[in-house]
Amino acid sequence: MLTVAAVGLIGTGTSAADPAPSPAGTGKAAAPATDLTQHPKLSLPAPDPAKWGTPQRGADVMASSVRADGSRVITFYTPVPGESASTLYQLLKKQGVTGLQDPAAPATSGSTASGSTASGSTTPALAAAGITSCRYGTAQLYNCATDSNVAHQFHWTNGCCTDPQIWFVDHTGSSWPVNASTSVWNQTPGIDSHYVYGSCPNYSGQHCVGVTSANYGCSGWEGRTTLQPSSTNYYNIAGASIELNDYNGTCATSAGTVNYAKNSSGYRQATCHEQGHALGMGHNSATDSCLYAATMMASSYEQPDTDDFTLLSQLYSVAY
Repeated sequence: MLTVAAVGLIGTGTSAADPAPSPAGTGKAAAPATDLTQHPKLSLPAPDPAKWGTPQRGADVMASSVRADGSRVITFYTPVPGESASTLYQLLKKQGVTGLQDPAAPATSGSTASGSTASGSTTPALAAAGITSCRYGTAQLYNCATDSNVAHQFHWTNGCCTDPQIWFVDHTGSSWPVNASTSVWNQTPGIDSHYVYGSCPNYSGQHCVGVTSANYGCSGWEGRTTLQPSSTNYYNIAGASIELNDYNGTCATSAGTVNYAKNSSGYRQATCHEQGHALGMGHNSATDSCLYAATMMASSYEQPDTDDFTLLSQLYSVAY
């Protein structure tokens, strides 16, 4: 739910002033921005204490790097169908991607994805709220595979409002259903996900995530999501971006033949998957979740599952 503080937004209620209009045009360019009143939240039961579990490693390919301005970014790569995390890890190494974390390495407690401790940067309110693990059922949080400490999980800040406000700004081609996927993620209690085409509304205290698509060729990945941790609290997300791979053919790599062909379910899952990462989610080992580690081509993988919604809502059950 969006309740606006006194930061230049109009009034209080379920939407930030009036939804920002998208540019005039056809197709995506004519799509309106999200009206939250049309997307009610799920009514989720209280978490089952027995479902807080041990973090799993092995399905995640992450890299940490430092930009020219000195800011650190963490990128989550999603393999193509039939490709293991270890295979993608080796392909990215050969491409010269730096800061890669070995997916076979065990999760630690107290280190960041960069391999160094982020001293003084924690989210102790999670543990105080009864969240005893960064894994719930088959779902886990973005940083969980690298750092099992529940107080070391990435999240957006509340900024202007009772709940964090995330705008997914769509720059993708027509095959990527960003609008439909955003509406599904917006069902999560505790965080509001908005859709807009073309440009960030730039509301004070709210956050924009650019979603782009391009032909990245035989790169080994279907999508990648990059988070920029805050310079003042490492686990506060200062910015994020999503890149989706338009390449849709078959190619040969040092690991064998890789098939990037996607049907409508594949496009939907890849979109939902990367948006989940941008919100703070990691992978889900269940075959009914869009956060399953690899892109599949079946309708059962198109949306988050109940464990995803429950864990994400618990992440945002406290204010940051």
